[in-house]
Amino acid sequence: MAVKDVNVGDRIRVANGQEVLVSEIETNFLGAGMYAFIEDTADRWFKQPMPADGQVEVQRAS
Repeated sequence: MAVKDVNVGDRIRVANGQEVLVSEIETNFLGAGMYAFIEDTADRWFKQPMPADGQVEVQRAS
């Protein structure tokens, strides 16, 4: 799926294989052209930058 089509609540798999439950999305991370997906849960805080025109594996709840 296109990075720009990811929604809060989606679970994504990043390049190193980690899965991230998207709690927040920064659409202008480090200027134009970068998104940052943030997981902010009781278990961890994690931030993954990605190019806005990139692709990412997404798992959505039905």
